Amino acid sequence: MSENQEAWQIWNEIKTQWRAGPAGVIGIDYRMINRACHETGIFFTRALKLKIMACESEVLKCLHKQQKSKVA
Repeated sequence: MSENQEAWQIWNEIKTQWRAGPAGVIGIDYRMINRACHETGIFFTRALKLKIMACESEVLKCLHKQQKSKVA
């Protein structure tokens, strides 16, 4: 898990920073990743971005599943 510690720390900093449109949640505001990295002293790397994207993807899957169940 130590290889994911920085990604988890950044995720916890930005996990409330979602972009939304008329159809609902679109995704994370990626500008906030840079800000969180700057504030925490964590370097923004491609690997970090991919880990954040994986977290985002899982949350979006859950949100879309919840939306579908409300419609049904």
